[in-house]
Amino acid sequence: MILIWGASYSLTKIALDYASPVFIALFRVAVGSAILMGLTRKVLINEKIALAGLLNMGIELVLMNLSIAYSENPGLSAVLVYTQPIFLTLISATLLRKGVNLRSVVAMCFGFSGILLTAYSGLQEGIGLGNLLAILAGFSWAAGTVYYSINVELKDSLVATASMTLVSTPVVALALPLDFNFQLTGGSVALLLTITVLAQVIGYTLFFNSIKTLGPDTTSYALILTPIVALGFSYMILGKTLTPIDAAGSAITLVGVYFAMKSKT
Repeated sequence: MILIWGASYSLTKIALDYASPVFIALFRVAVGSAILMGLTRKVLINEKIALAGLLNMGIELVLMNLSIAYSENPGLSAVLVYTQPIFLTLISATLLRKGVNLRSVVAMCFGFSGILLTAYSGLQEGIGLGNLLAILAGFSWAAGTVYYSINVELKDSLVATASMTLVSTPVVALALPLDFNFQLTGGSVALLLTITVLAQVIGYTLFFNSIKTLGPDTTSYALILTPIVALGFSYMILGKTLTPIDAAGSAITLVGVYFAMKSKT
């Protein structure tokens, strides 16, 4: 899951030359739902599935991609979405009255500080509207993760992903007029299909399966590694030069995630 979403960031960066962020999101959910329904030949739509889908995909994808569209530093916006584990801990403690593991919180914040270090240049420019939208996307994703873990009892993660992706499609479509651009070429369609299969079909199916098997906390802690993995793929796919700050931030994140995971055992 982490490797797949990490690679998808670099592919999406290339796709931005052909399509706007919101169009990429709409392609993902529209085509992704078609692929998923073709695989499962079954969807289940009810109030719980609908709300879980809107929080985890529909609202989260709209906010995340609008943040990329409106931010002066799209890379920083992508990073700020991974405030999700922090919000998840706060939501669990507030709504579910779960005890907060202080060691987990400290380790998680330490790990996230490593992510912010890799986005150092973006932080120097300040926090704008795009970055605030990214933080809201992280909150929506966290709320959706908690809600799904409690209220959605589907054991088949593929059916759950297909159902939630289908529900999310109209919501993402409503945001398209705010950010529409697409250049139709064979290469652009192939690239968007690759992103859809990786990020939407495989990535989200693994994510929802992980919530049920490992739990929402462990799954969310692991997600903090995604931007760091994305850095590695940027080096391999986009030819980006990794700086000493990137290396230091990655090391801090790895240490933070290790201790966050260890505190759960």
